[in-house]
Amino acid sequence: MLGAAAWDFAGGLPTHRMFYDTAAVLDPEAGFRMGFARPLQRRGELAALWSECGLSSVQETALTIWMEFRDFADYWAGWTWAQNDYLRHLSDSASTRLMEYVRAAYLSEGPDGPRAFTATAWAVRGVRF
Repeated sequence: MLGAAAWDFAGGLPTHRMFYDTAAVLDPEAGFRMGFARPLQRRGELAALWSECGLSSVQETALTIWMEFRDFADYWAGWTWAQNDYLRHLSDSASTRLMEYVRAAYLSEGPDGPRAFTATAWAVRGVRF
């Protein structure tokens, strides 16, 4: 039995969509819209690949977890700790502007504080003889 998983960036990672959709509006030249249409990130694609590679009894399922944040600073720290390539190349003013707009999305007109977002990955397993 073999297994693999691929994140569903199209709809399964709201934390990423909040960041990249905001960045795409502020910086249309960044090309983020195309980044969510990568192969193997939609239902059925990973399973089809495994079947094409000769695995049998291929089964696909969605794995969903909660990503919990204490507040916006906790959420934003994930982008800065990871040394996000996009953020690293922004000027200080552009980075601050992006952070302010993402913060507005995170807050959604509510107070700063805990938020939880789902994260979904497609998982597949199959049998190799």
